[in-house]
Amino acid sequence: MENICKTCFINPLNHSCEIYKENNIFNIYTCPGKSIKYDDSEGIIKHFSTVINTVENHDWMITVDCYDFSYKHAMQIYTAIELIKIILQKNKYLKKINIINSNTFIYITINACLYLLNDNMKALIYIDNKSYI
Repeated sequence: MENICKTCFINPLNHSCEIYKENNIFNIYTCPGKSIKYDDSEGIIKHFSTVINTVENHDWMITVDCYDFSYKHAMQIYTAIELIKIILQKNKYLKKINIINSNTFIYITINACLYLLNDNMKALIYIDNKSYI
């Protein structure tokens, strides 16, 4: 997919948000630990929103790779909450929230944001291939 924001046009790792299609499902892949501008809340939210708008009428999933996810990423709670709000608005065709390479810091983030999700959304969360609930 071509770059969809100016920041990622300069360097695709600035927001670490890619999309590809596999088995007729669009997968939005992100690895915050590889993101150079992990604290660019406004840019990440805009980028993510644009990506979701391209897949919202198709089956899609999100993969959050927690490789190198650390305290500095876990502290970006505002960004996480805003991304969840976008997902909640566009979740009609969402099939799975796949969290891989989990660690303590991603659990902190998940627990801080879990109150936003209903039971149906919680059932879509898989951490290292195991259902969260």
